Amino acid sequence: MNDDCIGVNPGHGANGYEWNSVQWSSDGSEVYAADGDSSSPSFYTIPVNSDGFGSVTAYSLPFIAFPSNPQLYFSIHYEPVSGYVFSDSGQVLNTADGSVVATLNHSGAVIPDGNLGAVFVLWWNNQSNGYELDSFDIQSRTLIASQILPGLIGSPVKLIRWGSDGLALLTLVSAAPKATPQGAIYILEGPFIGNPKSAAN
Repeated sequence: MNDDCIGVNPGHGANGYEWNSVQWSSDGSEVYAADGDSSSPSFYTIPVNSDGFGSVTAYSLPFIAFPSNPQLYFSIHYEPVSGYVFSDSGQVLNTADGSVVATLNHSGAVIPDGNLGAVFVLWWNNQSNGYELDSFDIQSRTLIASQILPGLIGSPVKLIRWGSDGLALLTLVSAAPKATPQGAIYILEGPFIGNPKSAAN
């Protein structure tokens, strides 16, 4: 184990558990994890100290509709200001007891930002036949604003913060077996992302 990663085989967590996504707490004293079983998903909390991992606590989650893009699976994102874990399925989890405190209106590529008080969700809108970027209030989970993103190449795989007013988006184009995957990197910037609540007014 080091400052950035857990010393386990990919896809396998501590004590024999299989994890699809792993996040550290802000003080490094706990690890949060989730598996990729859509029929019976679980959320895990694992204490960590200088001796290594403690006992794993598993919480069963309600059945969830995974994002339409299978590349996203069930990734989780710990947000230190709110103390919640946000999943790409749209669920907001309480790390203290594993309970689902809220569910966002959409699932997709999710990134929370407690300093802005917003959660960004990139999802496929069937009505507009394109990807839409929504921002939600991180506390009330109400919609702040929406922006259609036309012409994206491939399907979203990863969404992260980029500086103070941007998001970086990685997409992937499905490739034939043994073919080299292709995709694109997009940088999204502007008031809608840097200060979504003010931009919505």
